[in-house]
Amino acid sequence: GAWIYDGYDDFLFMIEYQSQGKNVLAEDVEWTLWCVEDGDTLHYRSGTVDNWPFQTFSIWEVGTEPSDTVTELESGARYFFGIDGGTNTNTGGDECGPIFLHEEGISATMTISLPDGGYNTQILEIGRFEVGAPVI
Repeated sequence: GAWIYDGYDDFLFMIEYQSQGKNVLAEDVEWTLWCVEDGDTLHYRSGTVDNWPFQTFSIWEVGTEPSDTVTELESGARYFFGIDGGTNTNTGGDECGPIFLHEEGISATMTISLPDGGYNTQILEIGRFEVGAPVI
């Protein structure tokens, strides 16, 4: 799942990590967020789930405090992590974030890639525009 977070330029994601018993380091789980503005301008951002710029926390297990950041993902556990809007060259921007998608009337694509080759891709669309609203 995904939700709109704080300043309308952040996403909060929840993932369930399944690996048939093999744990991975959070720094090895990568994500890519991209969207296309006006049909021809590609905005792109990538990172790892253990790095949420401009926040004092990054990834934590569901049911714990955000300050309880984890470094290793355990099979069967659920985690929250965040992604800011912006691009790799404009990390303070809002491109592909909730407010940008809402104002442009477009969707974004988010992919999570695991170190052993597994991945998951989700299309992000803003239905209701408010903090805490689900992103579908």
